[in-house]
Amino acid sequence: MSVRPGVYDEGIMLTDTMRIMAGQIPHRDFYAIYGPAEFYLLAGLFKVFGVSLLVERLLFLGLTAGTVAAVYGIVSYYCRQAIALWAAVATICWLYTLNAVGGSAMYPTALCNLLACVLVVPVFWRKLSPWRFVAAGAAAGMATLFRYDTGIAMLAIEACVVAGGVWLRFEGLRNRVIAFVVCLCACVAGFVFVVAPVVGAYLAVAPARDFLFDVFTFPAKYYKRARSLPFPHPSMHDVASLGVYLPVMIACVAIGVVVVMLLGAQRLEKRHPATTLEVRRWCGLLITFGLLTLVMYLKGLVRVSPSQMYLSILPSLLLIALLYERRSLLRPWVSIVVLLLMVLSVAVPVRASLATLKAMYKHHDSAVYAMWSEEKHKDSAATMTWCDGPSVLTKGFCFLPEDDRRDTVEFLESHTKPSDTLFLGVSHHDRIFINDNITYFATQRLPATKWNEFDALLENRLDIQEEMIGDLERNKPPYVVLDAEWDAVNEPNESSKSTGVKALDEYLEGTYRPVATFGNLTVEERIKQ
Repeated sequence: MSVRPGVYDEGIMLTDTMRIMAGQIPHRDFYAIYGPAEFYLLAGLFKVFGVSLLVERLLFLGLTAGTVAAVYGIVSYYCRQAIALWAAVATICWLYTLNAVGGSAMYPTALCNLLACVLVVPVFWRKLSPWRFVAAGAAAGMATLFRYDTGIAMLAIEACVVAGGVWLRFEGLRNRVIAFVVCLCACVAGFVFVVAPVVGAYLAVAPARDFLFDVFTFPAKYYKRARSLPFPHPSMHDVASLGVYLPVMIACVAIGVVVVMLLGAQRLEKRHPATTLEVRRWCGLLITFGLLTLVMYLKGLVRVSPSQMYLSILPSLLLIALLYERRSLLRPWVSIVVLLLMVLSVAVPVRASLATLKAMYKHHDSAVYAMWSEEKHKDSAATMTWCDGPSVLTKGFCFLPEDDRRDTVEFLESHTKPSDTLFLGVSHHDRIFINDNITYFATQRLPATKWNEFDALLENRLDIQEEMIGDLERNKPPYVVLDAEWDAVNEPNESSKSTGVKALDEYLEGTYRPVATFGNLTVEERIKQ
């Protein structure tokens, strides 16, 4: 893992967890686009083990290790052990390439998705206990509590898998409908069992409108406009970008194989010793993980990048492993395509992870380097002083923000009280890309406004800025920090455009004065009480 704390995604998760530990409620008291499970899980661990970045990193180490183990276990159950090993290696390399150290709800969601699929897929070839469908629905419910959109999509995938399995296993429309309804109701019951208590608890203390705005109203209208990215052009300098294309290619091959298998099942049985049960099993596996790959691929179609496609990349590794295991049953040209995709599915993450390793070594970012390198004894006195301090970033292991941010944190800690609030903004609030969130956690100062997480076309709206000004007037943070490090970022979307709204900038200019500058970070002190 990297010794650098994540400024935005990881910072958001840590800051929102800090807000929950202070008694605040997601959506009502702070803007959040993901489910509450991640925040409350981490808050519970902080209560037990103490507040530190190391605890959060170990949580995600456990989640990602569980994902690797799940991939290996699933593939080894249906394929040869050597293929399972390669699938696990590819998973590890993707996780390393994407720097999966925390801050993203995709990693626990991916594990829940795999669990849900494993529970429901045997419906294609044998009778399952209703409790198994309840468990599958509960897994989809858990995914929903981490990421609302993908969890609900997982329940829809389960419905499609159940429909396909029932159709292939049962004869007669009446029997199929009854079996489908019974199985689906069990899935929904498990889903409701997990989700309903959380919804009820939330509605008991917060209005629905805040949740609806954060999760539906704003993303539906503005997310694509503010965050969309074009498909990348693969190159040797950015081989990881092939991860954007591989999942959909593998899924299309799998779907084609399923269609051919189902249309020519009888002919296949005459040519090969495959039984009807084996055909259903193979088709069921390809359908289930193919659906998961394609549906989760839709999640990444706005902000197109390998990290956004992770929920699709993971099941695609299972798909290509299954296809490769049974390539002898395929037509020669299809077998060659499967072989090529298998090679790419392993070579791309391995090559990308090596590039990531090289970059981390070059910049001395690796935790392993920090622990064992002889060069660690040659660090500057400032770094040694930082690591000896009682910060939540240094407890148990010394994580190193950039020098400018480290100086900012030390300044704020020495000039404010733990009860003081803080505001982390950007140099101009009429155009927003992202903002610093890790400094809230590093200083253990609560955000002064509801809007600690910045999104383009949100905090640069007049109504939101007026609400932020009201929060700043009520909480009166003694200092604000304005960050200019993303001023030069210009993505091909509306995050690079100014809304012309400068109400917040004008308020800050009249209420605060600069007192210290650390690189791109300017600390300003309140002058008006």
